[in-house]
Amino acid sequence: MKKLYTRKKLKKALLNFYTNSGADLILRGERRPKYENIVELHSKYHIKFDVWFDIKSYIKNDIKKHSCSTTTK
Repeated sequence: MKKLYTRKKLKKALLNFYTNSGADLILRGERRPKYENIVELHSKYHIKFDVWFDIKSYIKNDIKKHSCSTTTK
């Protein structure tokens, strides 16, 4: 499944509802967005509901995909 949102894009969307520190707490998995905000994020930004169930794994998988080494010999 192709990821539609990177951590950066998720944070940008969350900043419409939360402070910087609040968005960071959500992205670290320590908090969850309010249900009303999840619905709003889904309708405006098309972020799937299941992303918020385990945001740490979602972001961790995203980081693995984008942190490839690009060194040349």
